[in-house]
Amino acid sequence: GQDDGKVPSAVTEFNPPPPSGSLQAAEVPAVAESSPGPHHHLCALMWFLIRRAMCSQTLATLFYWCLVAETADGEKGPLFERARQHLLKAMEDSSEGQAIRNMLDSQVALRHKLLWCVQSAKANKHFRFEHMTQYFRDELSQEQPALDDGRPLCPLNIVEGLDTAIPLPMDPRVSLSRIIADESALLKSVMEPAVLQCQVSVTGANGLVERRHTQIMMKECDDLR
Repeated sequence: GQDDGKVPSAVTEFNPPPPSGSLQAAEVPAVAESSPGPHHHLCALMWFLIRRAMCSQTLATLFYWCLVAETADGEKGPLFERARQHLLKAMEDSSEGQAIRNMLDSQVALRHKLLWCVQSAKANKHFRFEHMTQYFRDELSQEQPALDDGRPLCPLNIVEGLDTAIPLPMDPRVSLSRIIADESALLKSVMEPAVLQCQVSVTGANGLVERRHTQIMMKECDDLR
């Protein structure tokens, strides 16, 4: 029939079984099995993507942040938030999965820290713009606060240099090693984004890793989708 825009109950009730570590056909919950058709395939696809993401940092990064972007949807956001929670839960059952979870936690902490630095600098609009930029640079070396729900974040020394480079959420082939604060700045524009001078490692198609300096723009209020 026509799509009425509502989330099928068979999808919202999706509750996958613990991962077996195998990429062969996964069990699909009984709620999906009792509803053959598109709902069944949506549940099976979601669990397949979770299993695949547990085998690759690149796939895990892309899948995780796609889910995060979709959680903002006013109607179907809870469905994607549930899938995000299932993905994180599945990673607890193996050392490989836990390593990927730690990497995702580092990405979350990095995003939170950079947003906090930008927002803190922009909150000082009574200063001259040059002073706002200097305030932003100073904040890059400070410890960021906990998340809104009180959860602590892993400490990130992004100015002195990270112990382990963090794959960037928008392109996990590029891993951030360090931000050069003195060469980073806010831009004078409506959104006042930050332009970060970064030391990164780039993994090419041949698997070789190249270290380079590059600029990355960070701004808030953009729809990630």
